[in-house]
Amino acid sequence: MSKINRVEESVDGKENKFLYAGCEDNRHTNLLIEHAELVKELEHARLVQERLQKELEEARKKKNSYYAAWQKALQRLDFIYAIIIEAQADIDDALDFERF
Repeated sequence: MSKINRVEESVDGKENKFLYAGCEDNRHTNLLIEHAELVKELEHARLVQERLQKELEEARKKKNSYYAAWQKALQRLDFIYAIIIEAQADIDDALDFERF
């Protein structure tokens, strides 16, 4: 096996550092290893994304259920308010009737 040398080259004004094994087979192997690591990281990122997507859906469901509960409570309050207004009108009518 040949000696590994550090090589620096400038591409578009940016420094790229990599290990060069002096043999195309070793370089290819290193690239395959890097590719496998990237695939692993990508799979992990995909799993994290799926978990976060599920958490987001659960949060939406909770939000929607809370929203529905609030809407139902507001409807009940509106109904109670309407009954109170009707009762107040009936009382006012009764008081007006007693005056005459």
